[in-house]
Amino acid sequence: MKNDEVLSIQSYLRMVFENDNINLRKKDSENNMVDFFVSEENFGEISKDIDPDELDISYSLNVPLKKSLKDTDSLENTLRKIFENSKIILSERGSIEDSKEVAISKTDGDDEFIGVVFEDDNDSCTFSMPILDFDL
Repeated sequence: MKNDEVLSIQSYLRMVFENDNINLRKKDSENNMVDFFVSEENFGEISKDIDPDELDISYSLNVPLKKSLKDTDSLENTLRKIFENSKIILSERGSIEDSKEVAISKTDGDDEFIGVVFEDDNDSCTFSMPILDFDL
């Protein structure tokens, strides 16, 4: 990723999570991936996805979590701690049982969908947040 892309994504994430401690750092060995930090702790990575058929570019933030998807309160608290944002909420996805929706509670009463937590196995899951180029 180019430096201007990294800075745009970083600014976007800081705005979404209302957290200026979010930092992205380029990986030496990967052109289309950056590490995702909050303060000085590395929590995951962002990958760049290019669709050659549509010329669309998107990004995906992935944060592995050593929590069970079934323990909603603990998982929600973990996400709040990672992103340093107490407004993060988890909700069920109807009949879909292998994932939960992640949103940020807004003052106007609407919740802003930001991503999904997918179950990896009984003891871990992954938070995944799509970032589209027009969001930046």
